[in-house]
Amino acid sequence: MRVYLDSCCYNRPYDDLEQERILVEGEAVLNILSKALDGKHEILGSYALEYDQ
Repeated sequence: MRVYLDSCCYNRPYDDLEQERILVEGEAVLNILSKALDGKHEILGSYALEYDQ
């Protein structure tokens, strides 16, 4: 599966995880990244993400 993550997604696991919504979103991002490392997902990028670095 190909997945595009906006630049704010990469920061979500480092946000204040005391709020349940942010905690769930952070866990989802980490799950997606873990599956990408396992080769199950492909992370797509964009010029905007390259520029944002």
